[in-house]
Amino acid sequence: MIGIPTATKQATVQLVLTRLATFLSSLKSTAEQLTDTERLTPILRRAFAKFLRGRTYPVALLVAGEGGMRAVNCRF
Repeated sequence: MIGIPTATKQATVQLVLTRLATFLSSLKSTAEQLTDTERLTPILRRAFAKFLRGRTYPVALLVAGEGGMRAVNCRF
């Protein structure tokens, strides 16, 4: 962000933080009703949105179970 006015940087950061706060608030309000995989799916989708560019891929998730960690296939 070199050469970009401070006010523009502040507005960009504020927008990102507002969107993140909204996302976390919605996740928090529904988290108790969801399984581990259902909670992790929107988090991973959000985290990798820039790399996925709207595409969906099967993802192997590690989920804790009785036998330790195991791979679970999931679609975004």
